[in-house]
Amino acid sequence: MARFRDLGGQRVLLACPDASFRRRAARSLEDELGLSVETVEDGNRALDLLQNRSYRFLVADTALTGIAWFDLVQFLRELRPETRYAIISSTPVEEHFRLALEYDVGTLLPRQGAHPLRDLVETAQSLLTENVFGLERWLGPGAEVHARQVGSATDIDSVVAEVAAWYPDGDIRRVFRRSLAEMVSNAVFYGSLDQEGELKSEWDLDAKLGRDQAVYVFFGKSATSWGCSVVDRGGRLTKQQILTWLEANRARGAQGILLNDLNHGRGLHITRRSLDRVVVNIRPGDRTEMILLRDMEETTSALRPFLVHEF
Repeated sequence: MARFRDLGGQRVLLACPDASFRRRAARSLEDELGLSVETVEDGNRALDLLQNRSYRFLVADTALTGIAWFDLVQFLRELRPETRYAIISSTPVEEHFRLALEYDVGTLLPRQGAHPLRDLVETAQSLLTENVFGLERWLGPGAEVHARQVGSATDIDSVVAEVAAWYPDGDIRRVFRRSLAEMVSNAVFYGSLDQEGELKSEWDLDAKLGRDQAVYVFFGKSATSWGCSVVDRGGRLTKQQILTWLEANRARGAQGILLNDLNHGRGLHITRRSLDRVVVNIRPGDRTEMILLRDMEETTSALRPFLVHEF
């Protein structure tokens, strides 16, 4: 609990039909963040409260009866733009990517799975404080973190190999190496060099990165998690792009994953399926940070959060 900051009684509305989850979630938000939480079980009552009171944060369940979660979000976007919101679901969050894209939702959380309350508390703190950058923030207190710089395209393979070798041999090392190879390449060519994916044959594989273009790889561990992050200084990635790519790669056909027309997002799709959490932090025009996390617990859940922070 010491890792979380007291948010001074800011008002939260939690709309969820599951009474047990409502109680546990409200208690966690109040005890760990000092928030003032009001709870309702249906969308009609939620809309009534949102129309008549001011809240800093809305948590809405996809299973709400009456007024649907996306109508609540649309109301906030139009009339309460200062209110942050997150969506929770008892079904895989991937099922809601299309609507998340339409209604500009960057946070989808499983109501079940490995750590639903931890995910909710971390999300509330992230959205209300905008304190999201840095691998240490996500690994937690006492984290051991190291860093490497990628100064040219020719550094990608060696940096990825060096960082991956730091993780324990076996599945964890393989997962991080595969994910890092994708994320670092994207950071260099898309983020820093602003290259087009359709012109890969024309990419300069020996390109040098300027001082303001360098890509950084951070890697480390805490008592509970392994993690790494890749940071570029382009800030060109958007929440809308991420949702578009993941939705396009979600459907499966006879030959496996059906790629979108531009062949984007398959690496991110696979990375999400391989890790416990992928956090994307974007400061437009300034930086993009991809954080990859794997819990040290032996058992993981297929119900993973979708976390994109764009401030």
